[in-house]
Order: sequence, then structure tokens, then C-alpha cells
Amino acid sequence: MAFRRNRATISRHWPILIGDIQLDAERHFVEKHGKTVYLTTKECDMLHFLMANAGKVLAHSKLLRTIWGPEFENEVEYLQTFVRQIRMKIEDDPANPRYLLTELNIGYRFSDALSKRD
Repeated sequence: MAFRRNRATISRHWPILIGDIQLDAERHFVEKHGKTVYLTTKECDMLHFLMANAGKVLAHSKLLRTIWGPEFENEVEYLQTFVRQIRMKIEDDPANPRYLLTELNIGYRFSDALSKRD
């Protein structure tokens, strides 16, 4: 529910392009290197929230509350599973991510230091 309010506030910024990842959440469309990336609805919601807040560290509890609701606030393992799935789809090397970064014992951050490759 909170995510929908946030999405309405930031939807004017679409599409979001960071590095080689382009996201249009209203169309549920993600591209990497010009190729379509298929995400589930929750994966897309999570990626949207992370990219819309690129450069900011988002605490586990904040991500869980925003994407899944307050009843999931302490389900960190659940969140880790989704992060792993998203990394498998958007990272060149999921074991050494450059987009979706872990902030140990805090949460996750989508890198804002990436520029579009020529």
C-alpha cells in the first residue's frame, strides 16, 4: 500500500536509466543492454523502489514494509531470496554485483555511480 503512494509520487521520472538497466514500472518493462528482462511483479516493484532511490541505503525493514507490507518487516531471508533472483536477471556477474549492492547488516542500495556505456 505504501509503495503505491510512493510510485505515484515518483512515476513522473519514468523511464529510469542507470547504467545498462532501463526500467519503466508503469509498463512493467525492464531492459538490460537493450534486451528485455522478465521480472515478476514483486521483483519489478522492488527494483523500481531501489532504482527510484538509487544511491540511498534502504534498510531491510523499509524494503519489506514498502514492498510486501508491515507484516513482513522481519522476513530478511525472504528479502534475500528476492535480491538473489533480481541479481541473477540484471547483473553480469551476480556473485560480484555492480548494480544491486548489499550494505552488510543494514539493507541494500542500487548504485547511482554507473554511467551508460557507449
